[in-house]
Amino acid sequence: MKYLVLSFVFMLFFGILFSQNREETRSDVVKGKESGEIVKGKNVAYRVMKDDCFYNIKNVDIQDTLWYHFGGELAPVKMRKQIREIVYKYVKMENLRLSREEFVADGSLVISFILNKEFKVEKIMFSLNHGEVFGEVGERDFWPTLPMDFYYKIEQEIMKMEPVIEEKDKKWINRMDFKNGEFLCLRVDYERVVEALNAKEPETKNNAID
Repeated sequence: MKYLVLSFVFMLFFGILFSQNREETRSDVVKGKESGEIVKGKNVAYRVMKDDCFYNIKNVDIQDTLWYHFGGELAPVKMRKQIREIVYKYVKMENLRLSREEFVADGSLVISFILNKEFKVEKIMFSLNHGEVFGEVGERDFWPTLPMDFYYKIEQEIMKMEPVIEEKDKKWINRMDFKNGEFLCLRVDYERVVEALNAKEPETKNNAID
């Protein structure tokens, strides 16, 4: 009997230890990855380019996706709201390990993209703030520890959506040179995610990713 109890304790201990190590070494997240690495999810693979502030990731199946994330024009207000709502929909409440007060103000996700002539999103790049240059990695682990399938679902929905763009915004967007480096972008802050999910927790749970 003692042998059985002892065996059970050892199995439980090693099971916990294994699950912790598996979580720390997940292959489907960008945390800990270097430039040029490819990170795979169930349905997608993203290539990583890392700089001082961001992990920049792009879907390997989408050609000519933007790499450079500075200098873009802010997307129109209503379109930014549309995209943020898509992001909020796929975050699980249990992902929110840090409270709003604990998280640094500029821990963010930047989404960059270009539009075609029909004002539909064609190409997307995600930039995930890591903050390593400031030694604040632990405080900015939210976006880099979400699985690649999270970004894939967001990417697919953004590319299928009908952007809400007012006529006055279409005029200046039509003048943008998307073929030669210009792009639109928006930022999603962690604290806004916390606020949005706390405001509609039951709905968010129904739409959470696997």
